[in-house]
Amino acid sequence: MVAWWLGCRKYKTIGPDKVNQVRHLLMFKDAATVRAHMARHGRLLREKFAAVEQTFRDRLAGLKGVEWSTPAGGYFISLEVPVGLARRVVDLASQANVKMPPAGATHCQGHDPSERHLRIAPSHLELAEVQHAAEVIALSVMLAIAETAEGVTA
Repeated sequence: MVAWWLGCRKYKTIGPDKVNQVRHLLMFKDAATVRAHMARHGRLLREKFAAVEQTFRDRLAGLKGVEWSTPAGGYFISLEVPVGLARRVVDLASQANVKMPPAGATHCQGHDPSERHLRIAPSHLELAEVQHAAEVIALSVMLAIAETAEGVTA
């Protein structure tokens, strides 16, 4: 059986994944089904993005050099921290078991010359996890800023 399968696999075609297309066809029978599914998906994402936004407003609003995007679509929130602190924020969050995309992930080849851009990706977590992660990220930003103000090195 393995020999037969390997023989079949040596001939490949360039084209779409037909099995996945059939799965989609069976699940999304018509445009109304697609719209209903996307509406449910949108509600779930809006809750998660709102949770991050609320935490950032509560913890980070008014901090010099800290800004974040409020996307009207997509899967990421861009968080800008004071110059030179992005890696430290990721490190502090990681120490609290919150994994983030690397600092500079928003830039070509991961090189952010100002080292201030972070990408927040709340879409794959449960709402409670998003709330916890947003709190950890906000506290990490605050701690990184405090370390800089006090001359503490990482």
